[in-house]
Amino acid sequence: TCPAGSRFLVRSGSVCERAPGPGCLIVDRREQCLTLAEGVPFTWRSRVRALWRSKLTRRATSLATMVVFNSADMKRLFERHFGSLTMSRVIPPPLRELPPSTPSRQPGRIAIIGRLIEMKGFADALNALVRLTGAHLDVYGEGPQRAQLEKTSQQLGVHGRVTFHGWVGPDDLALALARASCLLVPTRGYEAWGMVGPE
Repeated sequence: TCPAGSRFLVRSGSVCERAPGPGCLIVDRREQCLTLAEGVPFTWRSRVRALWRSKLTRRATSLATMVVFNSADMKRLFERHFGSLTMSRVIPPPLRELPPSTPSRQPGRIAIIGRLIEMKGFADALNALVRLTGAHLDVYGEGPQRAQLEKTSQQLGVHGRVTFHGWVGPDDLALALARASCLLVPTRGYEAWGMVGPE
């Protein structure tokens, strides 16, 4: 189902507060928000299916013995739209520990991690870097916005202080985080279980 009350609306730069339902079609006409993660619009059939899925979800949870969530926030969000649950559990995803040999932090190195999409606020990070003279931004992650972000870094004149590393494995990412002096999380929308902070 659409994560109502948390979905970032790209066109208006706001967060949708509408509960899933037929009114979503009005919001979609204005915001074009019924899309895949890559921004590809749903077909008309997929739009209708997405709206009906909320009814199916409500019915399925009434039949379920237990519903498991990956965060307490996700459970609260779900109960706000679908009602309280008889039996539920919160089981957060496991986090890896840092490697035993932790490198020393490098002053002025800022790490930013995630899928390169507008909602994650990477463009905002580049704009902030303009004012942080002497700082270097290490970008970890891949996504459809990468080419645009690289172009933006050129236009802002910070391309020499930004490194796009792409996707890296968990061990390399742990080392990168251990080296950074600061972790930047400029997400523009609500995240029910953002992994970057706990990592």
